Amino acid sequence: MPIQGGGTMCEEFKEYRVFLEITEVKGYCANKLKVGQKFEVSLNDTGGLCGAFYAANLHWITTFQYGGNILFSLFAGMDKDSFPLHCPDVVNMVSARMTREFKKTWDDAEVQRVIEEAMESMEKEK
Repeated sequence: MPIQGGGTMCEEFKEYRVFLEITEVKGYCANKLKVGQKFEVSLNDTGGLCGAFYAANLHWITTFQYGGNILFSLFAGMDKDSFPLHCPDVVNMVSARMTREFKKTWDDAEVQRVIEEAMESMEKEK
C-alpha cells in the first residue's frame, strides 16, 4: 500500500486469531485459571484473563495478531506460531502457550477504509 512520501506500509497486512492455553498454575490464581483452559484473545479482548496477565503480555498478543514474529524465539529455533507466556505474579505463576491461526489478509481498500475512518474520527474530536 502506498504511503505519503513514497514507499509502502507492507507487502501484505495479515491478521491472525490468537489463542492461549493454560499450561501450568503454581500456587493460587485469583482469577481461577486452570490447566487446560483455552481462550481466544486479541488487542481488544482479554478473553477472560486477569488484567495483570493480559497487560504483561499484550505486546506479544498484538505482535502475533498482526503477523509479527518474536525474533529471539526464531533465533532459538522455536515455532514461529507458538510462544510461552507467563503471569507477572512470580509467587502464583500461571503459564500459557500462545498460538495463532491465520484469519485474513487485508487488501489495500480495507486498509484505506480503516485509515479514513480513523482520520474522520480524529477530525470530529477536534
